[in-house]
Amino acid sequence: GCAYNTWPYMVDDRDVGGDAVFVPDGLLALRPAWRNFFENTATVQFDHRNLAYATALTVGGLAASARFSDAWPALPASARRWVGAGALAVSG
Repeated sequence: GCAYNTWPYMVDDRDVGGDAVFVPDGLLALRPAWRNFFENTATVQFDHRNLAYATALTVGGLAASARFSDAWPALPASARRWVGAGALAVSG
């Protein structure tokens, strides 16, 4: 995207003097409020990032719980490789 493409901060590149913040201003600027989730660039990007964080934490937690239980050896080798590949992708 062209807006808010800095991580982990959300700085709008169109705003030259913008401050680096985790939660941008104007998340719920539109009325009615539900329109923000579809039409507000800041809200859409913020939701997208938080969904990615939640997904990474959930998959990591499930992988850790499987790894330290009897379920890990029962998983096919291909599934264990996918878990490793996902961990590498998230860690950057």
